[in-house]
Amino acid sequence: MATVKAKGIDVSYWQGKPADSAYRKYSAAGWKFLIARIGYADKGIRYEDSTFEYNMEKAKKYGIQFGVYFYSNAQNRAEGKEEAQYVLRILKKRSLQLPVWIDMEDNATSGKASKRDLAAACKAFCSTIEEEGYMAGVYASTSWFSTKIGSLGSLRKWVAQYNDKVTYGGTYDMWQYSSTATVAGFSGHRDVNRSYVLFDRQNFLIRPKVNLQIRSGQSLKSKKTGVLNKNGFYRVVRVNAKGNRGYVKGEGWVTVTSKYAQRVPGETFNIETKGNLIVRESPLLSSAKIGVLKKNRKYSVVAISQDGKRGQLKNGGWITVTNKYVKIIP
Repeated sequence: MATVKAKGIDVSYWQGKPADSAYRKYSAAGWKFLIARIGYADKGIRYEDSTFEYNMEKAKKYGIQFGVYFYSNAQNRAEGKEEAQYVLRILKKRSLQLPVWIDMEDNATSGKASKRDLAAACKAFCSTIEEEGYMAGVYASTSWFSTKIGSLGSLRKWVAQYNDKVTYGGTYDMWQYSSTATVAGFSGHRDVNRSYVLFDRQNFLIRPKVNLQIRSGQSLKSKKTGVLNKNGFYRVVRVNAKGNRGYVKGEGWVTVTSKYAQRVPGETFNIETKGNLIVRESPLLSSAKIGVLKKNRKYSVVAISQDGKRGQLKNGGWITVTNKYVKIIP
């Protein structure tokens, strides 16, 4: 059996909003991740989970790696894509450390689709999510993966099977092994999971220490296509087998070793504005304007958006943090 890299729970509206101390005790006890329901479909209508924002806030506060899942009703490719677009609207480009999962278990809707259509729904959901720089995957039981969903190719899988072992014959990244476990900090029974993947080594932000040469392929002999400026943040969405080269979304392949690039976990850093800068309520450029930063002023940023282009100010609000608009300072 593969080595367990981390353990965590998944939560939703049904577990309510536990006290702040629950998350602190959970993290202190060595539980590494939390996967929250971001929304669900009911008879084809989609709803946001009312506890999603709360869970995301607490995970960030206590350094708990965070991912989300969407309870699906999708029966075909078009519906899978629509559900992914709904999820992306809720996420608003905010960063995640774990994948966005499509939860396939509703017998009354998705369960009636053909294996081919269900696989198409999953692929459309995942590809739409991945286009925005997030990781994505499919959650289902061993039974659903084996008998209801057609071939998923290389898509990530999160298998649910309440047993002492997984009998699913395919590959998988995570295993939900019980729904009746107790965990530190939280009362009652919880869904518990084991991860066999260190997701933060497969999808992450970097800040180059020097101007980085961009190439068309993984090899250092491949064609030069540009340069990543050292005063900026960039999203690596794929790494090579050795882990020393990463593909930056929208750019190409660069070296990501510690000598050349710093991995960014989202800690506080300082910026100096190059001009007057609009502050918005979310990372989306379409969100409401809530203020303006003055030129040549210094500010603290406490988080970065998934695409590395937007930063959250210490006192609230989001700004553009690309090299064109700000200078990152010590």
